[in-house]
Amino acid sequence: MSKQEKIGLVMLVVATIGAGYLAWALFVAPGAAASEGALSGMRDNVAKLFAVLLLGAMAIQKYGNGPLEDERDRQIKAEGMEAGYFALILMVFVSGMLIRGTGFADYLRLRPRGWLELYLLLCVAVSVAVSGAVRTYRYWCDRRAAG
Repeated sequence: MSKQEKIGLVMLVVATIGAGYLAWALFVAPGAAASEGALSGMRDNVAKLFAVLLLGAMAIQKYGNGPLEDERDRQIKAEGMEAGYFALILMVFVSGMLIRGTGFADYLRLRPRGWLELYLLLCVAVSVAVSGAVRTYRYWCDRRAAG
């Protein structure tokens, strides 16, 4: 397993955990997103998850076996980034349309200020997870074709 494949897998796992946590806390948990105090605790947890993601990627780059990346790795990384950015653009666009066209604006008015900040972090976490998923899938396809 190459360094870039390990980084893609770490991105997928950590960002999926972060996105799942944020989605659960923002939309499902009873009263978790109702106060600024609860939101600041969630903000701290998400910051820790992103720190784990960055430290894991840096550790793999520094201490992993093999070269950092070759031309195929760069291509796979670009495909993952493209998919991640597309997912982010799509989520922000759909969110904007929901706010403008439906009663979602009333829902937002009932939430504390930090809720929107965490919602945007959720969008970023989902886009990182999509990027990691695409990278992991492309490496898996390459391994299957070579095997």
